[in-house]
Amino acid sequence: MPSLSRLELQHFRSYRKASLQVEANRVIFVGANGAGKSNLLEAVELLGSLRSHRTSNDADLIRLGATCGWIHGWIGTDGLEHIGLYLRQRGGRQGWRNQQPLSRQMDLLGSFRCVCFSSLDLALVRGEPVLRRQWLDRVVLQLEPTYGELLSRYNRLLRQRSSLLRRHGEASPRHHLTALLDAYDQQMANLGARLHRRRQRALLRLDPLARSWQKRLSGEQEILSLLYHPGTELPPGLDVDQGNRDLVAWQEALRQQLAHQRQVELRLGTCRIGPQRDEVMLQLDGQ
Repeated sequence: MPSLSRLELQHFRSYRKASLQVEANRVIFVGANGAGKSNLLEAVELLGSLRSHRTSNDADLIRLGATCGWIHGWIGTDGLEHIGLYLRQRGGRQGWRNQQPLSRQMDLLGSFRCVCFSSLDLALVRGEPVLRRQWLDRVVLQLEPTYGELLSRYNRLLRQRSSLLRRHGEASPRHHLTALLDAYDQQMANLGARLHRRRQRALLRLDPLARSWQKRLSGEQEILSLLYHPGTELPPGLDVDQGNRDLVAWQEALRQQLAHQRQVELRLGTCRIGPQRDEVMLQLDGQ
């Protein structure tokens, strides 16, 4: 996987302009509080994952008084590939690759691998399940950039279906509503099963690594386990690395459960089945 060899910032956080040449495998930033060390690392995180662990508002990323900001990166030891992320004060980003605008910023994903660690990561253990789902999604995005498109499509369907459920409340489903919900259920089952499979596959690959490092750090005294609890009752014994046959079984299971829960969901106005209900469990010595 190519690495970042050069970074340039314009009107990003505290920087009016900055340039960094990465010439070693390990780089340590040293400086006084408020010097901008975290801002440099945040820029790398944003360019590599399109996310910041500190804010979800792009306006916070742009230097005070500026209307826009830039993050430029050069990839590989030769630095021949140039990527960029253009930030606007009023929202809306634009990804660039080799001086050409991209139709989707998500096409930047996979340019180089980026993993962020911070004190805020304690929330993975103590926080709500949504934080662990978001962490796992970021991991899968690094491994499979196409996952971002699947997740975006599923979340859009989820919002539309939830809005439909709330509008109709407890009213008995009429024929056109039943047909519409059937169509939503089929699409959500198709996408949801693919999300389930990718999340579980990533966690199965991470679990032995986490287990090995925890044993090493604890002097062989502790066993860490990462467990995936899907928000859908998936058929047992299916292989996440197999092809379409097992995927179809997962899709059908999700579709049937959505149909079975329909009356309850109409009454509550929310979707109770699917990847948005997933949980990632971190267990130490089985607890």
